[in-house]
Amino acid sequence: TDRVLQSSPILEAFGNAQTVRNDNSSRFGKFLQLRYSESVRQMGANIRTYLLERSRVVRPPHKEKNYHVLYALVGGATPEETQQLGLLAEDQYDVLAEGNGRVPQKERAEEWQGVLEALSDIGFSNEETVALARALSCVLALTLLKFDGKDGDEGNRCAEPRDPATLARAASCLQVDEQWLLRPLNSRRTYLMTGEMYVKQLDEVQAADAADALAKAVYGRMFDAVVRRINALLDSGASGAGGA
Repeated sequence: TDRVLQSSPILEAFGNAQTVRNDNSSRFGKFLQLRYSESVRQMGANIRTYLLERSRVVRPPHKEKNYHVLYALVGGATPEETQQLGLLAEDQYDVLAEGNGRVPQKERAEEWQGVLEALSDIGFSNEETVALARALSCVLALTLLKFDGKDGDEGNRCAEPRDPATLARAASCLQVDEQWLLRPLNSRRTYLMTGEMYVKQLDEVQAADAADALAKAVYGRMFDAVVRRINALLDSGASGAGGA
């Protein structure tokens, strides 16, 4: 039961946001299944989530905010973490809308520390927490990625990153090569029936859409991974309690 309660602040941090009507609105659906023995001993729990509002990651609605954990990370990370993750000031990110106003730096630090403590209390390892911070930082970097277009050899428009440093930050967080990350953003591969591959260069608008799609995909995959890990920890905790 304790671990079920411990999961709530984690899910709120990653899945809740400020809206015009609610400062802590859940932006996903959740179904919690509790399993009990005949002697009314909790034997396990399982959390199912659905319909996470991924579009909020790249375009928060007017007068609303993005997910809590993004603000907590940017405002609460230590100077060392900020440098390692390539984070910028909160007002440098268009997706970190003000909502009802900016929160003082001290409160942001407390929020991020609260997220770290919640993850640790339920059983996340330090390596898993670092991986989550990298994923969040990658999402933020991708939202800053802008493209300029130039005329290609075949008369089509080709997108190139306006600021290579932003691409480098996103690639570093994903732990991949910059060109490996850029390739699916500014080009599209088509495989023919003959087995041949045709590469089409994308223009700046298409590349920007691809970066947004990747940011939403990374956040969504990360959220699903957090839920899966919580479920595994809930089952392990219940098993331990049953053995006792």
